[in-house]
Amino acid sequence: MLNTSIIYVGAGFVRFVFVIYVSLRTVQLLSIEDYAYFGIANVIAMLFGLLWFINIDTSFQKIFSKRLINKSVNFLVLVVTVFLTITMMVFTTLILLYLKNTNQTFGAFEVMQTNYILYYFLFISLNSYILSILNAKQKRKEYVLQITLPVILVALYLFSSNDIELSKLFLVHASSIGLVTILIGCLNPSILNSSNYSARRFKFILLYMIRYTYRSIPTLTTKYLLDLVIRVTIIRNFGHQELAVYNFCQSLLNIFRSFEQSIARAVTPFILKQTKSNNSGLIFARNLIFTQTIITIITLFSSYIWMPMLMKIIASKPADLFDSEMLILLGAILISGYWKNYSLMYMKKSSRTMKIFYDQTTFINLLLMLVFSLSFESLYVLLIIQLNVLVFHNFVLQRNIRKFRMN
Repeated sequence: MLNTSIIYVGAGFVRFVFVIYVSLRTVQLLSIEDYAYFGIANVIAMLFGLLWFINIDTSFQKIFSKRLINKSVNFLVLVVTVFLTITMMVFTTLILLYLKNTNQTFGAFEVMQTNYILYYFLFISLNSYILSILNAKQKRKEYVLQITLPVILVALYLFSSNDIELSKLFLVHASSIGLVTILIGCLNPSILNSSNYSARRFKFILLYMIRYTYRSIPTLTTKYLLDLVIRVTIIRNFGHQELAVYNFCQSLLNIFRSFEQSIARAVTPFILKQTKSNNSGLIFARNLIFTQTIITIITLFSSYIWMPMLMKIIASKPADLFDSEMLILLGAILISGYWKNYSLMYMKKSSRTMKIFYDQTTFINLLLMLVFSLSFESLYVLLIIQLNVLVFHNFVLQRNIRKFRMN
Protein backbone atom coordinates (compact mmCIF):
# COMPACT_ATOMS: atom_id res chain seq x y z
CA MET A 1 0.00 0.00 0.00
CA LEU A 2 2.81 2.42 0.90
CA ASN A 3 4.62 1.81 -2.41
CA THR A 4 1.42 2.32 -4.40
CA SER A 5 0.65 5.51 -2.48
CA ILE A 6 4.17 6.86 -3.11
CA ILE A 7 3.90 6.14 -6.85
CA TYR A 8 0.44 7.70 -7.11
CA VAL A 9 1.37 10.76 -5.07
CA GLY A 10 4.55 11.09 -7.15
CA ALA A 11 2.47 10.99 -10.33
CA GLY A 12 0.14 13.50 -8.73
CA PHE A 13 3.10 15.80 -8.05
CA VAL A 14 4.27 15.62 -11.68
CA ARG A 15 0.73 16.38 -12.80
CA PHE A 16 0.60 19.15 -10.19
CA VAL A 17 3.58 20.94 -11.76
CA PHE A 18 2.21 20.79 -15.29
CA VAL A 19 -1.38 21.58 -14.28
CA ILE A 20 -0.11 24.79 -12.65
CA TYR A 21 1.46 25.81 -15.93
CA VAL A 22 -1.54 24.76 -18.03
CA SER A 23 -3.95 26.59 -15.70
CA LEU A 24 -1.95 29.82 -15.77
CA ARG A 25 -1.27 29.63 -19.50
CA THR A 26 -4.95 28.98 -20.22
CA VAL A 27 -5.92 32.10 -18.28
CA GLN A 28 -3.25 34.05 -20.12
CA LEU A 29 -4.28 32.95 -23.63
CA LEU A 30 -8.09 32.91 -23.42
CA SER A 31 -10.27 36.00 -23.28
CA ILE A 32 -12.17 36.61 -20.04
CA GLU A 33 -15.44 35.59 -21.71
CA ASP A 34 -13.99 32.36 -23.13
CA TYR A 35 -12.35 31.53 -19.81
CA ALA A 36 -15.71 31.97 -18.08
CA TYR A 37 -17.33 29.59 -20.57
CA PHE A 38 -14.46 27.11 -20.16
CA GLY A 39 -15.50 26.61 -16.54
CA ILE A 40 -19.07 25.85 -17.59
CA ALA A 41 -17.80 23.41 -20.23
CA ASN A 42 -15.82 21.47 -17.61
CA VAL A 43 -18.92 20.97 -15.48
CA ILE A 44 -20.99 19.84 -18.49
CA ALA A 45 -18.16 17.41 -19.32
CA MET A 46 -18.63 15.80 -15.89
CA LEU A 47 -22.36 15.47 -16.52
CA PHE A 48 -21.62 14.02 -19.95
CA GLY A 49 -19.34 11.38 -18.42
CA LEU A 50 -21.98 10.48 -15.85
CA LEU A 51 -24.61 10.03 -18.58
CA TRP A 52 -22.18 7.94 -20.64
CA PHE A 53 -20.82 5.50 -18.07
CA ILE A 54 -23.53 5.94 -15.36
CA ASN A 55 -20.76 5.80 -12.76
CA ILE A 56 -20.13 2.05 -13.12
CA ASP A 57 -16.40 2.69 -12.75
CA THR A 58 -16.91 3.28 -9.01
CA SER A 59 -17.52 -0.47 -8.67
CA PHE A 60 -14.29 -1.45 -10.43
CA GLN A 61 -12.11 -1.34 -7.31
CA LYS A 62 -14.49 -3.78 -5.66
CA ILE A 63 -15.13 -6.25 -8.49
CA PHE A 64 -11.54 -6.34 -9.79
CA SER A 65 -10.32 -7.05 -6.24
CA LYS A 66 -11.80 -10.57 -6.59
CA ARG A 67 -8.95 -12.17 -8.53
CA LEU A 68 -10.77 -15.46 -9.20
CA ILE A 69 -13.42 -13.76 -11.34
CA ASN A 70 -11.17 -11.29 -13.19
CA LYS A 71 -11.83 -12.87 -16.60
CA SER A 72 -15.57 -12.60 -16.04
CA VAL A 73 -15.18 -9.00 -14.90
CA ASN A 74 -13.09 -8.23 -18.02
CA PHE A 75 -15.89 -9.57 -20.22
CA LEU A 76 -18.56 -7.69 -18.30
CA VAL A 77 -16.70 -4.37 -18.51
CA LEU A 78 -16.13 -4.87 -22.25
CA VAL A 79 -19.79 -5.63 -23.00
CA VAL A 80 -21.20 -2.88 -20.78
CA THR A 81 -18.74 -0.30 -22.15
CA VAL A 82 -19.66 -1.07 -25.77
CA PHE A 83 -23.39 -0.98 -24.96
CA LEU A 84 -23.17 2.32 -23.07
CA THR A 85 -21.00 3.88 -25.78
CA ILE A 86 -23.48 3.05 -28.55
CA THR A 87 -26.33 4.36 -26.40
CA MET A 88 -24.44 7.57 -25.64
CA MET A 89 -23.64 8.19 -29.29
CA VAL A 90 -27.34 8.01 -30.18
CA PHE A 91 -28.23 10.27 -27.27
CA THR A 92 -25.53 12.80 -28.17
CA THR A 93 -26.69 12.92 -31.80
CA LEU A 94 -30.20 13.81 -30.64
CA ILE A 95 -28.82 16.56 -28.37
CA LEU A 96 -26.77 18.07 -31.20
CA LEU A 97 -29.78 18.06 -33.53
CA TYR A 98 -31.76 19.88 -30.84
CA LEU A 99 -29.03 22.48 -30.25
CA LYS A 100 -28.81 23.31 -33.94
CA ASN A 101 -32.40 24.50 -33.80
CA THR A 102 -32.03 26.39 -30.53
CA ASN A 103 -31.27 30.11 -30.21
CA GLN A 104 -31.01 30.26 -26.42
CA THR A 105 -28.59 32.77 -24.86
CA PHE A 106 -28.37 30.67 -21.67
CA GLY A 107 -24.67 30.21 -20.86
CA ALA A 108 -24.69 26.41 -21.08
CA PHE A 109 -26.34 26.47 -24.52
CA GLU A 110 -23.76 28.93 -25.86
CA VAL A 111 -20.92 26.71 -24.67
CA MET A 112 -22.47 23.59 -26.22
CA GLN A 113 -22.40 25.23 -29.65
CA THR A 114 -18.60 25.70 -29.58
CA ASN A 115 -16.63 23.70 -32.16
CA TYR A 116 -14.91 20.48 -30.97
CA ILE A 117 -16.67 20.56 -27.60
CA LEU A 118 -18.13 17.10 -28.19
CA TYR A 119 -14.60 15.66 -28.64
CA TYR A 120 -13.60 17.36 -25.40
CA PHE A 121 -16.52 15.79 -23.53
CA LEU A 122 -15.82 12.36 -25.02
CA PHE A 123 -12.14 12.21 -24.15
CA ILE A 124 -12.40 13.87 -20.72
CA SER A 125 -14.99 11.23 -19.79
CA LEU A 126 -12.96 8.43 -21.35
CA ASN A 127 -9.83 9.50 -19.48
CA SER A 128 -11.54 9.28 -16.09
CA TYR A 129 -13.05 5.89 -17.01
CA ILE A 130 -9.71 4.44 -18.13
CA LEU A 131 -7.98 5.71 -14.98
CA SER A 132 -10.56 3.83 -12.90
CA ILE A 133 -9.86 0.60 -14.80
CA LEU A 134 -6.07 0.97 -14.57
CA ASN A 135 -6.26 1.74 -10.86
CA ALA A 136 -8.61 -1.17 -10.13
CA LYS A 137 -6.37 -3.59 -12.06
CA GLN A 138 -3.34 -2.05 -10.31
CA LYS A 139 -1.53 -1.28 -13.55
CA ARG A 140 0.65 1.35 -11.98
CA LYS A 141 2.88 2.14 -14.98
CA GLU A 142 -0.09 2.73 -17.29
CA TYR A 143 -1.91 4.70 -14.60
CA VAL A 144 1.03 7.06 -14.19
CA LEU A 145 1.19 7.60 -17.97
CA GLN A 146 -2.54 8.21 -18.27
CA ILE A 147 -2.65 10.72 -15.43
CA THR A 148 0.47 12.70 -16.37
CA LEU A 149 1.18 12.50 -20.10
CA PRO A 150 -1.99 14.24 -21.42
CA VAL A 151 -1.39 17.35 -19.33
CA ILE A 152 2.29 17.35 -20.36
CA LEU A 153 1.28 17.33 -24.04
CA VAL A 154 -1.20 20.16 -23.46
CA ALA A 155 1.48 22.14 -21.62
CA LEU A 156 3.91 21.73 -24.53
CA TYR A 157 1.31 22.93 -27.02
CA LEU A 158 0.33 25.96 -24.95
CA PHE A 159 4.00 26.81 -24.44
CA SER A 160 4.41 27.10 -28.21
CA SER A 161 1.22 29.17 -28.69
CA ASN A 162 0.80 32.93 -28.61
CA ASP A 163 -3.00 32.84 -28.46
CA ILE A 164 -5.73 30.24 -28.56
CA GLU A 165 -9.48 30.11 -29.09
CA LEU A 166 -11.78 28.10 -26.85
CA SER A 167 -12.64 25.62 -29.62
CA LYS A 168 -8.93 24.98 -30.31
CA LEU A 169 -8.31 24.43 -26.61
CA PHE A 170 -11.01 21.75 -26.59
CA LEU A 171 -9.34 20.02 -29.53
CA VAL A 172 -5.88 20.12 -27.91
CA HIS A 173 -7.12 18.53 -24.69
CA ALA A 174 -9.09 15.85 -26.55
CA SER A 175 -6.17 15.00 -28.87
CA SER A 176 -3.68 14.66 -25.99
CA ILE A 177 -5.93 12.22 -24.15
CA GLY A 178 -6.63 10.30 -27.36
CA LEU A 179 -2.93 9.85 -28.13
CA VAL A 180 -2.14 8.61 -24.62
CA THR A 181 -5.12 6.25 -24.68
CA ILE A 182 -3.79 4.69 -27.90
CA LEU A 183 -0.37 4.33 -26.23
CA ILE A 184 -1.95 2.55 -23.24
CA GLY A 185 -3.74 0.21 -25.63
CA CYS A 186 -0.45 -0.62 -27.37
CA LEU A 187 1.16 -1.39 -24.00
CA ASN A 188 -1.63 -3.86 -23.22
CA PRO A 189 -2.12 -6.06 -26.31
CA SER A 190 -3.66 -8.69 -24.02
CA ILE A 191 -6.98 -6.83 -24.26
CA LEU A 192 -7.33 -8.44 -27.71
CA ASN A 193 -6.69 -11.93 -26.32
CA SER A 194 -9.96 -13.85 -26.00
CA SER A 195 -8.49 -16.06 -23.27
CA ASN A 196 -8.67 -13.08 -20.89
CA TYR A 197 -12.47 -13.01 -21.12
CA SER A 198 -15.13 -15.31 -19.75
CA ALA A 199 -18.94 -15.07 -19.75
CA ARG A 200 -19.25 -17.13 -16.56
CA ARG A 201 -21.17 -15.44 -13.74
CA PHE A 202 -21.92 -12.52 -16.06
CA LYS A 203 -25.43 -11.95 -14.70
CA PHE A 204 -24.34 -12.23 -11.06
CA ILE A 205 -21.51 -9.69 -11.46
CA LEU A 206 -23.70 -7.33 -13.51
CA LEU A 207 -26.41 -7.29 -10.83
CA TYR A 208 -23.77 -6.74 -8.16
CA MET A 209 -22.30 -3.82 -10.11
CA ILE A 210 -25.74 -2.26 -10.57
CA ARG A 211 -26.54 -2.62 -6.85
CA TYR A 212 -23.16 -1.12 -5.99
CA THR A 213 -23.55 1.80 -8.37
CA TYR A 214 -27.16 2.88 -8.71
CA ARG A 215 -27.39 4.73 -5.40
CA SER A 216 -24.58 7.07 -6.44
CA ILE A 217 -26.36 8.32 -9.58
CA PRO A 218 -28.70 10.84 -7.87
CA THR A 219 -25.83 12.08 -5.69
CA LEU A 220 -23.42 12.67 -8.57
CA THR A 221 -26.15 14.10 -10.80
CA THR A 222 -27.08 16.68 -8.18
CA LYS A 223 -23.40 17.37 -7.47
CA TYR A 224 -22.64 18.26 -11.09
CA LEU A 225 -25.94 20.10 -11.49
CA LEU A 226 -25.04 22.12 -8.40
CA ASP A 227 -21.70 23.08 -9.99
CA LEU A 228 -23.56 24.07 -13.15
CA VAL A 229 -26.18 26.07 -11.22
CA ILE A 230 -23.42 27.91 -9.32
CA ARG A 231 -21.62 28.93 -12.51
CA VAL A 232 -24.78 29.87 -14.38
CA THR A 233 -25.94 31.89 -11.36
CA ILE A 234 -22.61 33.73 -11.26
CA ILE A 235 -22.58 34.55 -14.97
CA ARG A 236 -26.24 35.64 -14.89
CA ASN A 237 -26.15 37.72 -11.69
CA PHE A 238 -22.52 38.85 -11.47
CA GLY A 239 -21.15 38.64 -15.04
CA HIS A 240 -18.33 36.97 -17.00
CA GLN A 241 -15.62 38.67 -14.94
CA GLU A 242 -16.85 37.21 -11.64
CA LEU A 243 -17.21 33.74 -13.16
CA ALA A 244 -13.67 34.02 -14.53
CA VAL A 245 -12.45 34.79 -10.97
CA TYR A 246 -14.38 31.78 -9.64
CA ASN A 247 -13.00 29.52 -12.40
CA PHE A 248 -9.45 30.73 -11.84
CA CYS A 249 -9.60 30.00 -8.11
CA GLN A 250 -11.15 26.59 -8.78
CA SER A 251 -8.46 25.71 -11.33
CA LEU A 252 -5.78 26.47 -8.73
CA LEU A 253 -7.61 24.41 -6.12
CA ASN A 254 -8.09 21.51 -8.54
CA ILE A 255 -4.35 20.98 -8.29
CA PHE A 256 -4.76 20.09 -4.61
CA ARG A 257 -7.88 18.05 -5.38
CA SER A 258 -5.89 15.87 -7.77
CA PHE A 259 -3.52 14.96 -4.91
CA GLU A 260 -6.45 13.97 -2.71
CA GLN A 261 -7.92 11.84 -5.53
CA SER A 262 -4.55 10.11 -5.98
CA ILE A 263 -4.52 9.25 -2.27
CA ALA A 264 -8.07 7.90 -2.43
CA ARG A 265 -7.35 5.75 -5.50
CA ALA A 266 -4.24 4.30 -3.88
CA VAL A 267 -5.68 3.57 -0.45
CA THR A 268 -9.36 2.67 -1.00
CA PRO A 269 -8.73 -0.84 -2.47
CA PHE A 270 -6.73 -1.75 0.67
CA ILE A 271 -9.39 -0.31 2.99
CA LEU A 272 -12.10 -2.38 1.30
CA LYS A 273 -10.15 -5.57 2.05
CA GLN A 274 -9.59 -4.77 5.72
CA THR A 275 -11.85 -5.70 8.62
CA LYS A 276 -13.21 -3.42 11.33
CA SER A 277 -10.47 -4.61 13.65
CA ASN A 278 -7.75 -3.74 11.12
CA ASN A 279 -8.15 -0.20 9.85
CA SER A 280 -4.50 0.60 9.16
CA GLY A 281 -5.38 1.74 5.63
CA LEU A 282 -7.95 4.19 6.97
CA ILE A 283 -5.51 5.55 9.56
CA PHE A 284 -2.87 5.95 6.84
CA ALA A 285 -5.37 7.83 4.64
CA ARG A 286 -6.41 10.07 7.55
CA ASN A 287 -2.80 11.03 8.24
CA LEU A 288 -2.20 11.82 4.57
CA ILE A 289 -5.36 13.93 4.31
CA PHE A 290 -4.51 15.75 7.53
CA THR A 291 -1.08 16.57 6.12
CA GLN A 292 -2.64 17.74 2.86
CA THR A 293 -5.10 19.89 4.82
CA ILE A 294 -2.25 21.67 6.59
CA ILE A 295 -0.36 22.19 3.31
CA THR A 296 -3.50 23.54 1.65
CA ILE A 297 -4.18 25.97 4.50
CA ILE A 298 -0.60 27.27 4.41
CA THR A 299 -0.76 27.68 0.64
CA LEU A 300 -4.09 29.48 0.77
CA PHE A 301 -3.06 32.04 3.37
CA SER A 302 0.28 32.62 1.68
CA SER A 303 -1.66 33.60 -1.46
CA TYR A 304 -1.39 37.22 -0.32
CA ILE A 305 2.30 36.82 -1.14
CA TRP A 306 2.22 34.75 -4.36
CA MET A 307 -0.99 36.12 -5.93
CA PRO A 308 0.70 39.47 -6.75
CA MET A 309 3.46 37.47 -8.46
CA LEU A 310 0.87 35.72 -10.64
CA MET A 311 -0.60 39.11 -11.40
CA LYS A 312 2.75 40.20 -12.84
CA ILE A 313 3.15 36.97 -14.82
CA ILE A 314 -0.34 37.30 -16.33
CA ALA A 315 -0.21 41.05 -16.68
CA SER A 316 -2.66 41.08 -19.59
CA LYS A 317 -5.60 40.19 -17.33
CA PRO A 318 -7.51 42.47 -14.91
CA ALA A 319 -6.20 42.67 -11.33
CA ASP A 320 -9.64 41.63 -10.02
CA LEU A 321 -9.01 38.12 -11.38
CA PHE A 322 -6.46 37.47 -8.62
CA ASP A 323 -8.72 37.37 -5.58
CA SER A 324 -7.11 35.85 -2.47
CA GLU A 325 -10.31 36.14 -0.40
CA MET A 326 -12.25 34.11 -2.99
CA LEU A 327 -9.43 31.55 -3.11
CA ILE A 328 -9.40 31.12 0.68
CA LEU A 329 -13.19 30.74 0.85
CA LEU A 330 -13.27 28.18 -1.95
CA GLY A 331 -10.26 26.48 -0.38
CA ALA A 332 -12.19 26.03 2.86
CA ILE A 333 -14.96 24.36 0.83
CA LEU A 334 -12.31 22.14 -0.78
CA ILE A 335 -10.92 21.08 2.62
CA SER A 336 -14.41 20.10 3.75
CA GLY A 337 -14.49 17.93 0.61
CA TYR A 338 -11.25 16.22 1.67
CA TRP A 339 -12.86 15.04 4.87
CA LYS A 340 -16.15 14.10 3.26
CA ASN A 341 -14.24 11.82 0.89
CA TYR A 342 -12.33 10.42 3.86
CA SER A 343 -15.68 9.49 5.38
CA LEU A 344 -16.65 7.90 2.07
CA MET A 345 -13.54 5.65 2.17
CA TYR A 346 -14.81 4.13 5.39
CA MET A 347 -18.50 4.06 4.48
CA LYS A 348 -17.76 2.08 1.30
CA LYS A 349 -17.20 -0.94 3.55
CA SER A 350 -20.96 -1.31 4.13
CA SER A 351 -23.99 -0.94 1.83
CA ARG A 352 -25.97 0.46 4.76
CA THR A 353 -23.54 3.29 5.43
CA MET A 354 -23.16 3.94 1.70
CA LYS A 355 -26.93 4.47 1.46
CA ILE A 356 -26.75 6.95 4.33
CA PHE A 357 -23.89 8.79 2.65
CA TYR A 358 -25.61 9.04 -0.72
CA ASP A 359 -29.01 10.03 0.68
CA GLN A 360 -27.55 12.77 2.85
CA THR A 361 -25.25 14.11 0.13
CA THR A 362 -28.07 14.20 -2.43
CA PHE A 363 -30.22 16.17 0.00
CA ILE A 364 -27.37 18.62 0.70
CA ASN A 365 -26.79 19.15 -3.04
CA LEU A 366 -30.49 19.83 -3.65
CA LEU A 367 -30.56 22.24 -0.72
CA LEU A 368 -27.55 24.16 -2.08
CA MET A 369 -29.08 24.25 -5.57
CA LEU A 370 -32.11 25.93 -4.00
CA VAL A 371 -29.88 28.40 -2.15
CA PHE A 372 -27.99 29.39 -5.31
CA SER A 373 -31.21 29.80 -7.25
CA LEU A 374 -32.27 32.56 -4.84
CA SER A 375 -31.35 36.20 -5.42
CA PHE A 376 -28.38 37.41 -3.38
CA GLU A 377 -26.43 40.59 -3.97
CA SER A 378 -23.11 39.04 -2.94
CA LEU A 379 -21.47 35.87 -4.22
CA TYR A 380 -19.50 35.67 -0.96
CA VAL A 381 -22.72 35.28 1.02
CA LEU A 382 -23.72 32.31 -1.14
CA LEU A 383 -20.32 30.66 -0.75
CA ILE A 384 -20.29 31.19 3.03
CA ILE A 385 -23.71 29.51 3.24
CA GLN A 386 -22.34 26.62 1.14
CA LEU A 387 -19.31 26.24 3.43
CA ASN A 388 -21.42 26.15 6.60
CA VAL A 389 -23.78 23.56 5.14
CA LEU A 390 -20.86 21.33 4.09
CA VAL A 391 -19.11 21.61 7.46
CA PHE A 392 -22.35 20.60 9.18
CA HIS A 393 -22.69 17.65 6.79
CA ASN A 394 -19.15 16.50 7.66
CA PHE A 395 -20.07 16.62 11.34
CA VAL A 396 -23.12 14.42 10.69
CA LEU A 397 -21.06 11.94 8.64
CA GLN A 398 -18.48 11.57 11.42
CA ARG A 399 -21.27 10.84 13.91
CA ASN A 400 -22.60 8.13 11.57
CA ILE A 401 -19.13 6.56 11.30
CA ARG A 402 -18.72 6.47 15.08
CA LYS A 403 -22.12 4.77 15.43
CA PHE A 404 -21.16 2.19 12.80
CA ARG A 405 -17.87 1.40 14.56
CA MET A 406 -19.68 0.83 17.85
CA ASN A 407 -22.14 -1.67 16.29
